[in-house]
Amino acid sequence: MLKSNKSSTDEQKPTGYVDQEERRKMIEEAAYFISSKEGFTSDPAAAWLAAEKEIDERLKKQDRVRKEEELLVFEHLRKELGKILVNVKRTIPEETIKQAMDEAIQKIKEMGEFTTESVNKGSKALKKDFARAIEELNGTWLSMSGKTAGYFSIWAKRSASFLKQAETAAEHWLKQKGNKINRHTFHSGEITSGGTFACQFCGHIFKQEETDHLPPCPACGETEFKICP
Repeated sequence: MLKSNKSSTDEQKPTGYVDQEERRKMIEEAAYFISSKEGFTSDPAAAWLAAEKEIDERLKKQDRVRKEEELLVFEHLRKELGKILVNVKRTIPEETIKQAMDEAIQKIKEMGEFTTESVNKGSKALKKDFARAIEELNGTWLSMSGKTAGYFSIWAKRSASFLKQAETAAEHWLKQKGNKINRHTFHSGEITSGGTFACQFCGHIFKQEETDHLPPCPACGETEFKICP
């Protein structure tokens, strides 16, 4: 059975992670079932190998489906947040960003199409991605363009006074949430919209071009990274 591990050492593991002990139990149960269908006359080693193949294929499929759902949630959240922000008109109070974020997440929850785990993971990724977008605009709000502003490209043609308010609101949100979302550190299995990452273990630097889950380090297989400027 798939489960979410909650110990501090497991926080970097993808949701739905199955450890080796749990996998072994699943294979053991499947091997017993295979043997029972043959009246326990088959070779136990052959039954185990057949069960191992069956369980690994099942886990791969479940993992693929889970990741596809998580990415879909993330994209839905980004679009929903964009719809909310584009409707912000003349003024933008400091709490606007928080309210927009909360509203986008709530709307995805109310759709009822995704698991709680996928919504939580997508929401975490959205906040981290959004924080990166704020940092990248540091000092350039008044000169940002639709091509370079990310989430805020919808405001690129707004007045200078509006953009100044938007910058203040974004910085207020970042100050409140920045440390909680640990925006500079990433782990394998996290969703990102792309970027350049440096392995914390071996220093290997690699680039992820599209929105996807971060893989283990291509050079050493470790799982913790820093985002590169």
